[in-house]
Amino acid sequence: MGLTIQQFFDYVDNMKENKPGVVLKGRKDSQDIFYRIHLAHDKFFIDTIKDLSNEKNTEDRYILDKEELQTFKVKVMELLREIDVEDIYLE
Repeated sequence: MGLTIQQFFDYVDNMKENKPGVVLKGRKDSQDIFYRIHLAHDKFFIDTIKDLSNEKNTEDRYILDKEELQTFKVKVMELLREIDVEDIYLE
């Protein structure tokens, strides 16, 4: 595994728009699932992607203001509980 959960949250605490995003890779219902997390326009974006080779195939998107960091972290924890995490890595 690339990053630990703690390293992931430390990275998010200091995330800037010019830094690479983070990908959470896991399995849900016997299928691969990816959550792509990045910062743009002072907002956190969490994209749900089933096929990472086709990033335009975003199934769902959560958008939270950067000032709502705690709410963002709670949302990420909810998503992590829904999947079997296989890897966390920088884009």
